[in-house]
Amino acid sequence: MERETPARLLLCTRDAALAERLSGQLAHWAEDACVDIALTAAGALPRDGEAPDLLLLDNDTVEDVPARRPPWLSAAELVVLSRQPRQAVRACRWHAAALLPAEPSERALAEALDRCFNAWRQGMRWLDLPSKRDRIRLPLCQLQYAEACGRETNLYCAGGSMQASIPLKALEAFLPSPPFYRCQKAFIVRLSAVETLSGGQLVMRRDGRSISVSRRQLPELRAVLEAWNGGGEALCASP
Repeated sequence: MERETPARLLLCTRDAALAERLSGQLAHWAEDACVDIALTAAGALPRDGEAPDLLLLDNDTVEDVPARRPPWLSAAELVVLSRQPRQAVRACRWHAAALLPAEPSERALAEALDRCFNAWRQGMRWLDLPSKRDRIRLPLCQLQYAEACGRETNLYCAGGSMQASIPLKALEAFLPSPPFYRCQKAFIVRLSAVETLSGGQLVMRRDGRSISVSRRQLPELRAVLEAWNGGGEALCASP
């Protein structure tokens, strides 16, 4: 697995509770997306120096926000957070990629970060795998699940499927856990790509694939999914 340079994120807020909550959400997002980030929190915008790749600005508590982007921030992506969206207009004059409430949901934050892809793309982790007489170079954020196929492995990704000339057990060594989990002998799944787990069947969100899970492994898998999703959020139905 290849690692790139961490994406530099700067969270500007004077709200300690917001800083703690967002830091946790950003860490969970980075773990799921397999992106290396370097997150810094500060109570004010820096006046000079090197700009972050992504700035998350709490417009309610950070003072002296200039009407225009300062020169050092010209290349950074911007996400504005505010409990009062109408008062965030001046910060949005910086051409923010997204405007979020001060307590965004995990999904809303992920969607905002998707619009800031150029800010964190350098931190993406990659797989570099053999494939017949060629090689596959795949960003881990694209991999949804993998299936054993003899001594090869089928990779099911956001944009389609491909086959790597490597056994599933060897691939497992390259995949961080979480967000990846070996749910049975022939499958490794991305936890956030699971739609439901019910009656010994795990259903994948993107293509509806149903994967059987042994009764012995069900309790552990259910616990892993519930922990990953912050209590399950209706993901795991009764067996």
